[in-house]
Amino acid sequence: SPGNHDWYGDTWFGGRRNIEEVFLPFTSRELGRPLSKPFYDFQWRHARFLFLNHYGFDSGWDLEQAKWLPLTLARAQRDPDVRHIFLCAHPGLWNLNYFRFNEHAVYRSLIKRFPKVSAYLCGHNHFNTTSVWQTGLRRGLMQVSSGPMGDGRLLPLGQTKLQLNPPPARRGYQRCFGPGRGYFVITAGANSVRFDYEDLGGGRPWSFERHASGRVVELASPEVQAPKPEKMSRDAIASARLYLFPYTPDSRWP
Repeated sequence: SPGNHDWYGDTWFGGRRNIEEVFLPFTSRELGRPLSKPFYDFQWRHARFLFLNHYGFDSGWDLEQAKWLPLTLARAQRDPDVRHIFLCAHPGLWNLNYFRFNEHAVYRSLIKRFPKVSAYLCGHNHFNTTSVWQTGLRRGLMQVSSGPMGDGRLLPLGQTKLQLNPPPARRGYQRCFGPGRGYFVITAGANSVRFDYEDLGGGRPWSFERHASGRVVELASPEVQAPKPEKMSRDAIASARLYLFPYTPDSRWP
């Protein structure tokens, strides 16, 4: 799923030219069919995967994607051969331990209408997080975010970081860790989906399963305590700066 760093133009990676000359030809070859836009879907056994685009919306692809997504979700929901729907994108649907980077919040009200959606898989905020939004449906909606490769163990962040879930803010299962040295392996079964965070050095420090009922069972979890913030005297501070970032409340999304 192309993200903001793939669309930064000549400053870093090459922008739209990179998408058209590298991403689309490579993905077309992997899919075995021509691909002209950076959003697409495919089926593997009993699971349907939908990949969303994030940036470069001056091309008009955001409007096309907004029309394509509900039709594709509805088709997968009706298909008796599809047991799981996985959505993959760079930004999240909501924030967890951060106050920005939920550019796909506009899709929340749509995605929650489809019970076959087993998980929304994303990145963008550089944390390893999992949370369930209790949407009113029996299962709720699970979001799993994977961070970049770090140089240390998975450290819990929930004690020191901002918690911000979408309204209504009733949460189900929720865990948050800083960058580790691994990646998620997802195994979809007939009635459950298992998520394993595999460390490059070996082992699975974090594992959990989500059952068809919506119940989440934690199989393994790091028990490392987050470092406590250091206390500092105001007299020791010579100067300070306040940085203000634009933030659009969830209620203002269409």
